[in-house]
Amino acid sequence: MQLDIKHVADLMGYQFNIPPFQRGYRWERIHIEKLLDDLYEFSESLKKAQLKDQENKKWNKENRGNRITDNYDQIGFYCLQPLAVVNKQPSEDINKKEKKYDLIDGQQRMTTIYLILHYLSSHQKQLPYNNRKDLKESLYSLSFETRSSVFFTNENFVNINTNLSKDNIDFYFITQGYKTIKEWFDNKYKNNTSIENEILKILLPGDYKEGNAAFNEQLHDVRFIWYETPLQKSIQTFNDLNYGKIGLTPTELVKALLFQCDIYDVEDREVARAKTISRSSKWSDMEENLQDSYFWSMLTPDNYSADIHLELVLQFVAEDIDSIMNYSKREGYNKDKGDWFFYIFSDAICDDNFKNNASNNPIQTVAERVEYLWNCIVKVYGVFRNWYSNRALYHMIGLVVYLYCNYINKNDKKAHLDIIKELYNKYRISLKNEFEEYLRQKIGDFVRITSTKEETDKLGNKTKRNKLLDEINYIENPDEIRKILLLFNVDLMINNGEENSRFPFHLINNRKLNSLEHIHPQNLNDEDIKFNDLKKWYDERKNILNSRKSSLPDNKRIILENAIKNLDSNLTNEQTFNNNHLQCQQDLEIIDQEFDDLAGMKGEIMHSLCNMALVDHDTNSALGNKLIDEKRNKLKQLHESGKAYIPIGTWHAFNKHFSDDVKDLKFWTKSDRDAYFEAIRKVYERYTK
Repeated sequence: MQLDIKHVADLMGYQFNIPPFQRGYRWERIHIEKLLDDLYEFSESLKKAQLKDQENKKWNKENRGNRITDNYDQIGFYCLQPLAVVNKQPSEDINKKEKKYDLIDGQQRMTTIYLILHYLSSHQKQLPYNNRKDLKESLYSLSFETRSSVFFTNENFVNINTNLSKDNIDFYFITQGYKTIKEWFDNKYKNNTSIENEILKILLPGDYKEGNAAFNEQLHDVRFIWYETPLQKSIQTFNDLNYGKIGLTPTELVKALLFQCDIYDVEDREVARAKTISRSSKWSDMEENLQDSYFWSMLTPDNYSADIHLELVLQFVAEDIDSIMNYSKREGYNKDKGDWFFYIFSDAICDDNFKNNASNNPIQTVAERVEYLWNCIVKVYGVFRNWYSNRALYHMIGLVVYLYCNYINKNDKKAHLDIIKELYNKYRISLKNEFEEYLRQKIGDFVRITSTKEETDKLGNKTKRNKLLDEINYIENPDEIRKILLLFNVDLMINNGEENSRFPFHLINNRKLNSLEHIHPQNLNDEDIKFNDLKKWYDERKNILNSRKSSLPDNKRIILENAIKNLDSNLTNEQTFNNNHLQCQQDLEIIDQEFDDLAGMKGEIMHSLCNMALVDHDTNSALGNKLIDEKRNKLKQLHESGKAYIPIGTWHAFNKHFSDDVKDLKFWTKSDRDAYFEAIRKVYERYTK
């Protein structure tokens, strides 16, 4: 590998190609502003260099908090991190003025410096060191091998609203980068009118002399460390320079292995290059689709995270490879580390004895091995996409993965890989109806009630049996109720006539949609309620009771009238309420009990399945201790404002959708509860039979 130091000015007019295995431009505001701040501080150090400083300290990035040296010559230059390149010119053209390179490493800094120079060219039209040359036309060029080059040539990055920047994630980041540079100059140093010239001076010094390396060595400017590596070693260089850096993932390294044409035999390279362009486009499509929150949450639980979602597919393929070749049994492998699958792919590509799972014959060439591995990736992704495209499969697979990872095997971080693998293998050997029945049985196994109830038989012996559906309750069996209500809502969504409607597993995965709400309110606990809320609660219920008390037996009516009379006196203000707190508590319990009686709500019913609905945590808090009609109106407000997702089963319950004869919208009556429970029971038994 050839090592050199190059001035930014040395690179003017060069042509840099970004190979398809490279990750895209991803620098954000913090990275760009940090570089600009460093460049500004370096330029300031040059202006202050004549100040006396007996310590004679050299300026450098780590030492910038100290006083600047009085020796201008010892300041040196500002050095950027390495550029690793491959010379793309044939050896016979090496002396031509045109310089073409593949940019193997350093894309982020190289692109950012280009954007800074382009911005400065709008203020300084000519090269500082050669006033006969146009600055913008003299810049080095950048192009993506697998993306449109017009983004740079047409200067689309200047306009943040261009379609290219909206449609392509790399172009989006580049456009945002240019915006950050403009804002830095416009805002951070708006009182320093010469800052553009100062930055330009250190990037392209006015006293720079083209072709005079000895003279230019004395300049105080910005330079790159320059690695020039042979064509055949470009992928190794990429790995060596990048592996272990923050932000570079094993997935990106696998992409580099698959898309690096230079590892092929010479006669295969041109064909491979054409395939690589096509594969790069397919790779981007797969990753973009997997970023969809519905698609992704169908496959993964909330404790699995991956910056690049194709990692899941690559892990899946790597598991298949390793089951045949046993690479992970070699010394040094650690499948608990996040990068293990990269080594599987790397070994497979380099292994002349690599075999697929359908033949004992080795796959002879690198090109054939890459082709096989790529087809494996596409095949696995294709299965996942087929699952997602089928609404029934989407819902049942999403439910299986969620239940398995959150209830059945919740302590295993790799549980989703196990269950997805099981589903994948079953899918490949089953007819569609067989696979759907298999999923239903799986779901049934996961939601079937296993809570036990202790009983005494006729002989007085203690025995235990599984509780029935109407015996589980919120206090003792909250998880059982959550699972059953989740199944109920998902099944309703499967049978919903809207073709595009899907249950959002990503909401329940992140614990937002995992709360249980009492449809008829729980008994009032005035210790937890503010006075104003308590007063409002009472006023709303008093009007209802006054219209109904004439139908009550005399003894109950008298007790109720006394309670209303006492509360009218004691809830006039908070001080009076506090002074008569015990009496108020007793009267409020009478009011509360009367509403339970009106709804036919016995104590054991309050926390049972027929009085529970699935909501998110914030909605649970917003509904509070209101009656069903108030809760229904609140749900409608939250839904219409987009502040909450209301599951279809919850929405149906509060609107009494399951009831045959709705007589009272204010109370969750026995007939309403029975109809709701029967709807849940039918779904439950269809899966658990």
